[in-house]
Formats: sequence, C-alpha cells, structure tokens
Amino acid sequence: RFEPEAGTALASRGRLQLAGPGRPFTVIGERINVSRKSPLRDEIPMGEWGTLRLEARKQTEAGAAVPDVNVGLPSIDQEGAMAEAVAAVQQASDLPLSIDSDSLSVIEAGLRATAGIPLINSFTAREDSLRPGLALAALHGAAAAVLPMDEEGLPETLDARIAVIKKVLAAADEEGFPRRGLVIDGLTLAAGADLDAARSTLVTLAFLRDEGVTSMLGVSNISHGMPARGLLNRTFLAMAMASGLSAAIMDPTDMQMMETAAASELLAGLDPKGARFISASKNFAPPSSPAVPKEPAAGAPSVSLLPEGPYRPLGEAVLEGDSKRAALSAEELLQTVSPISLVNEGVIPALTLVGAMYDEGKFFLPQLISAAAAAETACGKAMELISAAGGEPRGKILLATVEGDLHDLGKNVLGTILRSHGYLVKDLGKDVPTEKILDETEKGGYQVVGLSALMTSTMKTMAATVAKLRESCPDVFVLAGGASVSDAFAKSIGAHGFAPDAVSAVRLVESLLGNENIKEQ
Repeated sequence: RFEPEAGTALASRGRLQLAGPGRPFTVIGERINVSRKSPLRDEIPMGEWGTLRLEARKQTEAGAAVPDVNVGLPSIDQEGAMAEAVAAVQQASDLPLSIDSDSLSVIEAGLRATAGIPLINSFTAREDSLRPGLALAALHGAAAAVLPMDEEGLPETLDARIAVIKKVLAAADEEGFPRRGLVIDGLTLAAGADLDAARSTLVTLAFLRDEGVTSMLGVSNISHGMPARGLLNRTFLAMAMASGLSAAIMDPTDMQMMETAAASELLAGLDPKGARFISASKNFAPPSSPAVPKEPAAGAPSVSLLPEGPYRPLGEAVLEGDSKRAALSAEELLQTVSPISLVNEGVIPALTLVGAMYDEGKFFLPQLISAAAAAETACGKAMELISAAGGEPRGKILLATVEGDLHDLGKNVLGTILRSHGYLVKDLGKDVPTEKILDETEKGGYQVVGLSALMTSTMKTMAATVAKLRESCPDVFVLAGGASVSDAFAKSIGAHGFAPDAVSAVRLVESLLGNENIKEQ
C-alpha cells in the first residue's frame, strides 16, 4: 500500500499546506464562485475584482487554507478572466489556490498565473480527461483533484465507485504522477434522493484513507432538497472527518461549520495539544438559548386540503408517497370512472398540492420523489387503458444531458414527475451526442425536448444543440436546465424556456403545451 511521506503539498509564495491522511484538515473556501448568488456574477464580466478581493480576505481571516477560484460564466473569456482572478486573489491573500474549472484551457490559464503549488479542481476519470489532466498537473507542478466518474458516468454502486478510484490510481502510476499529488473526490450525493448516499461516501473515504490517498468533498451537496440543511451539513462533515476526509470545499465564514471541523479534527487526534482548536475557539459563537426554528416543519402532508369525494383516497396515497396504495386506489376507481377522469380529478390535483407544498418549503426532495412515484404508478394504470383505446398521452417529451456532461440527478427527478403528470417521457440518459438528440427528436414526434447541463464546459454544447434543434425541428419546444444554466443563458441560446427545478419545469411544460388536463379523445 502506498503511504505518502508528507501528504499533498499545496503552496503559495509564503505558505505551505500539507493535506492527507494523518494531516490537519484542509478547508477549501468556496465563496469565489460565480455559481453562487453574489455580486461576482455582475462584476467579473466587467473586469471588476473588488468583491473577489474582499472574499479572498474574508476567507483567509475566517480560517480557510485554500481559496477556490471559479469564474465559469459561459458568456465571457474564461481563460482571461481566470488569469485576472488569480492575480487579484494573490494580491488579497497569501494562501495557496485551487483553480476550479471543468475546462483544461481555463485551468491552464489559471496555472500560468499562479505562484506556488496550486490545486487543479478538477477533472474526471474519463480517459480523455484523466490523462491530459494528469499531464497538465505534472507540467505545472500542481496537485490534481479527480472526480471518480468515467465513461459510464456516475458510479451506480459503491463497488463501482471504488473500481473507478483504483483505475485513477493505476493511471497515475502509469503516467508517473505521484499519488501524493492526487486529491480524490469521494462524491457527495443528495441524501434526499438516495438515503444510502452518505454511507457510500463514508465507505469511500475510509478506503482512500487506508490507501494513503488525500480525499475531498463538496459537503453541502448532501443536504440538497432537505430541511435543516445546516444541521445535516455539520453532522455529515463530522462523520466524514471520522471516516478519514482530508479536505472539504465549504464556506469558511460559516462559523458553525468551522466549529464542527475544529472539534472533529481535535477528537480525531489530528490537532496535537489542541492548539488549533484553542486558537480557533475565540471565534466560536457564544452559547445561547434555543432559537425558534426558522424553517417550516416537514410534518405529515396536508391531506385535509384535498377535496372530499371518491378521488380522495388516491390523492392521500400520492401525498403520502405510497405507491402500492395508489395503485390499488387507481384500480378500484377505474371500475367506475374513466382513465382521463382518474388523471384529471385524482392525480393532478394531488400533484398540484405537492408542488405548492414544495414551493412553500413544507415538502422536501424525498417526499417530492416518492409522491411523484406514487402518482406515476396510478397514472400508469390509466394510461394503459387510454393507449388500449387508441388515446394519446398529455404529450411526448424527450430528455437528455448533453454530450460531455455526466450529471443527471435533476433530469431523472424531472422525468419521474413528468410521467406522474401523464406525459410520455423518453430519457436518453447522460453524455448524449447532439446528433443522437436530433435524430430521436425528428423521428419520435416529441413536442418538448428538455436539455440538461451541470458543467460549464458543456454549455457551449447545449447552445449548439439548441440551435440545431430550432433549425431542424422548429415546431418543437426546447427547454434548458441544470445547475450551470440561468434564465438569461437559456434565452441567449434560443431555448423556449428555463426552470430552476423539476416542479417549475412541469409547470412550464403545461404552459407551453396548454394542456392543464388530459383532453377527452
């Protein structure tokens, strides 16, 4: 087993940070990132760096070890912006830097402007990304963060994730890249979408620790779509550090997160004599009386808001996410009502209430997914009868994550909710070539095509795909979504619409198609 002698070295002109198993915990500051709601989004395109310098100073003072720099706005010269951003950060802070982009050309621009040993954040385990990324890191003497996602996309199982990590280690050995220069991302997935996600990540971190490899996480992904996000983030951080986590991308100005990190480091035996904990304690929040909860409680669904009548049991099953009961209710109803009535009077009102509760923060991602699955089960019973009678679904929709992008959680959730509303949905998956999307759209008779992109480097691909769809299929509505997409970007590339989440996307589809309900055939 490989054991790094000194850990992963990150350095500026005046500071050295050693990360890795047995080393002090490394906080990678996340605040210099244009994906956050911040004046940075407006200032960076204009070449203004005041807020960026302020964030660099704030994170340094708050205890960050490495500020992360991300300027991935699709409408700007990202190479030039990265070089200028790095220069501005180095004027305001003496910490080592993390150069954050999914484009190797943007990363290289940042590396050329950086003094010391930076961290490349990041590239994937795909052959066309991994080996060029390792070569770039070796050329510039940088450490390399790697996402264990290969040509198959996000590993579906824990064993698959470990296998991809072993592939990364083998490739580094073959390329002569030292393992101590690697930082492997343990992959934080939303617990709200997969309650086993946290366990898989913790086991992955333990594996990396035992292999002597430096690990990192973006901690806050764990709480996506859940209530009490701060509590979940802090608890997961403590558990991850106990499992061997070496570094985390987090907000160093969040004092509760920093307190949790300091306490976890102390209790894990990584803070000799408690010196760092004692030094940091002067910034800890003083004890206070219990605060009144600010977030609405996620209690039982408000079934009382459903209308009385024969469809209520079905609506209750949908709200409670009980697919088995929804199927039984649908089968019973279909003995006396039409399939169209079942969808229009039973399923859609329940889903409308689900959407309203989600908007109000009374429903969260696990409840949204289970309610949609229950509704999809009931809707499926109705659609079988409609199809047998020669009827049509509410609409035909094609979904795809564009070529080069391997993320699909949001798209998958959207597909489930659209099906639960009575739409026929075909999902082409992730990393889908433009020509495949065009071919399927032309022959499939779809009314809507939904494209997703999370990585900023794939937004140009999304733009090109939208342009080709508008040209070859002018009667088809094209929607754009994903974490890296905004309403302004969607409009700029000619998309017919943008939605920030799955519930909003369904409303947008209904608005565009003008079919609040399934029409009688």
